Amino acid sequence: MIPSKDSFSVYFFFEGSEGERLSGEIAKELHSIFGITVKSCIPLFPLPDEKQYEELATRLVLMRIINPFSQFQEKNRTPTPVELQYEKKRIVNNAAPAYGVPYDGFEYAVMTWEIVNRKIKASLNTTCIVITDQLLMTYDENDLRYHARYLILWQPSVISIGGLVEGPAKPRSYYLDRLQMSTLAQADVADAIAKVRHSGKYLAHGDPRIAVVAAGCALQAIFYQLLGEGFCSSPECRLYNFHFQEDLIRVHASRSINLCDTHHRMLNTLISGKMC
Repeated sequence: MIPSKDSFSVYFFFEGSEGERLSGEIAKELHSIFGITVKSCIPLFPLPDEKQYEELATRLVLMRIINPFSQFQEKNRTPTPVELQYEKKRIVNNAAPAYGVPYDGFEYAVMTWEIVNRKIKASLNTTCIVITDQLLMTYDENDLRYHARYLILWQPSVISIGGLVEGPAKPRSYYLDRLQMSTLAQADVADAIAKVRHSGKYLAHGDPRIAVVAAGCALQAIFYQLLGEGFCSSPECRLYNFHFQEDLIRVHASRSINLCDTHHRMLNTLISGKMC
């Protein structure tokens, strides 16, 4: 059964400086493109007391991905005071994200659900979506390693801005240029030149297209949580699981609906309020 428009609610929760800045923009794009209204954008933090910050900082340190080639990260170690101080400062001050520090996506989703569940009373027709700066990764059993992800389909679902930038592969020519130039210049210089040459062909932090792309990800989370829809098999549909930046941008960085016929009909039914 598809819920009527008036019977479901969508909430955004945000953390990090980019998450805070983008949550309102993503909500506007979601309404403008798909006709779905976000009921509220809520800060994931602050938390009620100091003890919760200590516990949360410890959990964040231990969900970091230290070795992307190992499914089993070191969970029994004692976090250092510097690690704990960093995580607490980032949470309390909504500080700039550490783009190079990846976290386990599913562990992060479970942690955020515990926080979200204390802030609102969610029903089966409530979609909660967390928008975070942080780079999230999940383990792939096929090639036995962690990969960056831009969307964790869960309750709540999580949109990772870091994942949108780092997850899908850049154009093949970008990597070839960087490899060729690395023989002539230092790695960081070669990387900078490749980025200039291929600017616009992939998402970068601060890219104005991120809000539109993330709105499509939010729609995917809504379909998953309300309708049980996973990834679509059509590479022309927003619900497809994109692995390349060029494909992600081609389909998502547009204010057209860009859904396959099946999912377009489901969206029309969802926003029209007709039950089926």
